[in-house]
Amino acid sequence: MRGVTVGGAPFDVVVAGPRVWTTGFANGTLIEVDTRTVRIVRRIKVGGAPNGLLNAAGSIWVGLGKGATDVLRVDPVAGTVRRVEVGLPAPTHFVATSSGIWVVDDGDGLALLDPHDGRVLKVTHVGRTIAQPALSGDGTIWAPDKEIDTIFRLDPTTGKLIDSFPGGNGAFQALRAFGSMWVTSYAGSKVWRFRTTG
Repeated sequence: MRGVTVGGAPFDVVVAGPRVWTTGFANGTLIEVDTRTVRIVRRIKVGGAPNGLLNAAGSIWVGLGKGATDVLRVDPVAGTVRRVEVGLPAPTHFVATSSGIWVVDDGDGLALLDPHDGRVLKVTHVGRTIAQPALSGDGTIWAPDKEIDTIFRLDPTTGKLIDSFPGGNGAFQALRAFGSMWVTSYAGSKVWRFRTTG
């Protein structure tokens, strides 16, 4: 086992080419790590409280917390940072769909972004405190709500609610793997497995 000290309370991690990237929530940085040497290649000062990450449309998308209303779009080659106004408080977590990139705020808001220019195409609201969504095998978005222990299933194009069901104590992060959807319990002690189609 090998580790590298990145500092700043690393929040999320994402793969982009031969490197992994992580966010320094406490010190406002985005850190690039070489997967072969397990050494830091670059630190990019982005400010704010960077947390959720997504690799999509040739960019690293960075969610921001603590009162921000924008996300960051980072060129993984040049290291340039562009702010994309979302208009929702603390837009933190992402899910990529064929319709665009959905970003979830620190409450009940979800905004659909154009993956090419970052324009907000649509805004919808559901639940109370949506956490980390994921795309399921049938193409719907699973959006866990950690406050009310619920999973909302949403249409990936419109964001409209399809249905909802119990998701465990503090349903937090959804992941699609091995023919199922997996959901962590932020306020509990379990990981839930939901068998799905597709």
